[in-house]
Amino acid sequence: MGEAVPGPDATTFESGQVGMAARLDNAGFQVVWPVDGPVRFHGDNFDFDDPDQDGGRLDFWVKFNEDPHTTTANTWLARSNWGERYINYEWSSSGGFGDMMIDVYGDVAHNYRTNYEKFRVLLRGWDAYENISAGEWHVFTFTWRNNGGPHKAEIHVYIDGTQAGCLNCSDFNGNLPPEGSITDFFFSPFLYDDYLLFSIDEIYSFDSWDVTGISGNFPDLQIPEGVVLKYPMDEGYPQWAAPAPNGNVLFEFTVNNDQSVQCDCDLYVDDQPSGSTIATSGAHTELAPPAPLKAGSHTWQVRCDDGRLVSPLNTLIVERDVPVAPRSMGRTKQAFQQRH
Repeated sequence: MGEAVPGPDATTFESGQVGMAARLDNAGFQVVWPVDGPVRFHGDNFDFDDPDQDGGRLDFWVKFNEDPHTTTANTWLARSNWGERYINYEWSSSGGFGDMMIDVYGDVAHNYRTNYEKFRVLLRGWDAYENISAGEWHVFTFTWRNNGGPHKAEIHVYIDGTQAGCLNCSDFNGNLPPEGSITDFFFSPFLYDDYLLFSIDEIYSFDSWDVTGISGNFPDLQIPEGVVLKYPMDEGYPQWAAPAPNGNVLFEFTVNNDQSVQCDCDLYVDDQPSGSTIATSGAHTELAPPAPLKAGSHTWQVRCDDGRLVSPLNTLIVERDVPVAPRSMGRTKQAFQQRH
């Protein structure tokens, strides 16, 4: 899946999950920009822009050779080519403890749906991440999908195939990198005279979420049943929630239904039925209420499968009423002349 390009004494090998793993402790590695990591893959091996809208997926096994929770700020596990840095697996130090983040930089910055130039999954407080210790092998899975328009992409992260117990393992309504923008993908890139010490094994890249029937040392993803609200995000959502500009709100969600591919779903706004649709399990679904919403605070919820699958209750802030189109001055003048 690409050519590994080691620097001098940058990479040794040890027993891994399958055969030998690369140990990236980087002793003596010399940085020569833009070759900014000892393991490099060509960007053609990653479907990060997802033009077919069937999703993309990246799996790799990691063994941290130091405590990942105490690493310094802005230390990277992996990222795309230097400069754009469209995909970042990075750590940020908070109170002396490293929090892992996966950032995706899109080509549209600062819009009304996300007030940040990137969208992010954050593993802070997730037991599956917080309980990882140095010397253990774990598989990380990163998935993404382009849902066919600006601010509609989504990203997810899993550890050992699960998201159970994670509050911020998914993010929605961002922008994936532009087509052809990622030319290289690096593991163990260098930043600020520091590296993260780890070993890596069994890297898999897929150009679809559906890997049914494909054999390999990657996990079956345990996606729980339920309804995930994508837009508008709840006003309390960390960092990226933004008010809707006006009441012409298009509600977006995904239902995961183990019992049927199709699912009857109902939208409730301020606890009142406000529309219904047939949603496909696992697919991006959009639904508009029958009338615009007034400026102010509203709640919204989606209930599917006769109430068996119910989303959280989100609070939506509408900044202003839908503007009324002004009358034509020409017609107004003509009507005045006819009356007089």
